[in-house]
Amino acid sequence: ALNMKTVKDVLEELKAVDTDNNERINTNELKNLLRKHKDAFTEEEIVEIGELFYAGKSGGSVSFDRFIEAVDRVVQYEEQGEKDEAGNPLGLGSCGNEYLFYKSHGNMDWNIELSHVAPKTTLDHMAYNAVKVVRFAFDTATGWNGEITTNKILNRTIYLETIAAVPGMVAAIVRHFKSLRTFQRDGGMMQMFLDEANNER
Repeated sequence: ALNMKTVKDVLEELKAVDTDNNERINTNELKNLLRKHKDAFTEEEIVEIGELFYAGKSGGSVSFDRFIEAVDRVVQYEEQGEKDEAGNPLGLGSCGNEYLFYKSHGNMDWNIELSHVAPKTTLDHMAYNAVKVVRFAFDTATGWNGEITTNKILNRTIYLETIAAVPGMVAAIVRHFKSLRTFQRDGGMMQMFLDEANNER
């Protein structure tokens, strides 16, 4: 377990990277903290730890107390040479779906291989290249270059959800104009399409 001097040192380092001054550590602050110890972590490891932390906490943060408790717990199990059966001390990856899956299926070793069926016909090539162009345009518009940051994920999500709401709004306005031109009731379809657009928002 950590002694009081180590706890104070860790707390001081946490405060030094706490740019929000909220006594909590988020992904960027964690990466800045780890970069102060480059003799122990490579840049690739720091990025990977940051991505795991961000995904596991759904973009949230952890209080200093909880972070220190987690470090203390890891050190304690390391000293005892035991495995922590309770799982990750910070609760990374402990979402409800994952919990229910492992409760019902156990820790199954899935042998999944990524595969790709090469396009053969002209239509296959056209469809494949169309998807690549759209993906390239989407990545370019959202500034996506492989590095995962909070701002990039927010930009990507907002951009995607903005586009996803367009079909519902277009369908609703088409129904609106049709109803006006024909002097007939819409039957509730326009509201359904608007609700779908609102759902994307």
